[in-house]
Order: sequence, then structure tokens, then C-alpha cells
Amino acid sequence: MLPTLVLRFWNSFIYKPTIMKEKLKQIVKNQPMINKLFRVLKSGSNVKNIIPKKTIKGTGNVIKIHPSVLLFNSSFDIVGNNNSIEIDESSYFNNVTFFIRGNNNKIIIDKRVQFKKGVIIWIEDEDCEAWIGEDCTFEETHIAV
Repeated sequence: MLPTLVLRFWNSFIYKPTIMKEKLKQIVKNQPMINKLFRVLKSGSNVKNIIPKKTIKGTGNVIKIHPSVLLFNSSFDIVGNNNSIEIDESSYFNNVTFFIRGNNNKIIIDKRVQFKKGVIIWIEDEDCEAWIGEDCTFEETHIAV
């Protein structure tokens, strides 16, 4: 009985690799943290570089980052109160600096936004909002509000 089960299991790998590949893709796609890890490994980057540097001074400041977001060599520099940064799923950031000076400012970044390299998002005032919509791509850009 056991050899038959093992043989059946083994044959499913040999004769149906595309089915197994599709099942694995579906599992990875539905798990944001596993998806993120595969994307990091595929890019060839060092896993240590995906933890952003954070300098935050003030009260009530919030940074919400979806687990599937990749942040390479990025930093958050916030001085003020009640500022917020929200980053939605499947976005990619390489060498991005978020710079906020002031109170009650908001940065919203929608799904699948790519900052390829050298981007600065700069807010220096009170009650400002920068909103970047879905599927946008930026490279060597300075966005100031």
C-alpha cells in the first residue's frame, strides 16, 4: 500500500510539473511575505538592504507598509506630528527617501508603484498630501509638496 502511494506522489511530480508549478505560484501569490522573499531572492539583492532606515521625531506619526512591498536602501526622515505614510501592495522602492517636515502631512502610494532609483519625496509644510496612483513608475525623480 505505501509503495503505491509513494509512486503515485512521485509520478505527480514527474508527469505533471506544470500543474505543480502553477500550484506553487498560487501559494506564493497568496502569501505576501513569501512573495516578498522570492522577489528579493530573484533580484539578487542582499536581504539586509530591505529594512528601511527610519528617523522619526514627533508624536502621532504613522508608517503603514503592506507586507508585499519591497524597500531597498530606502529611508524615512520625519520631523513633526501626526504625519502618515501609506504604501499599498506589490510596490517596489530602490534608493527612495521620504522626507517630511511639518504637521498633519500625508503620503499615499497605491498598488504596484515602482521607484526604480534615486527618488526623493519631500513635504515641508502643514496639512499637505501627496498621492501617487496605481501602476506608476519613477526613476531619478524629486517630488516636492
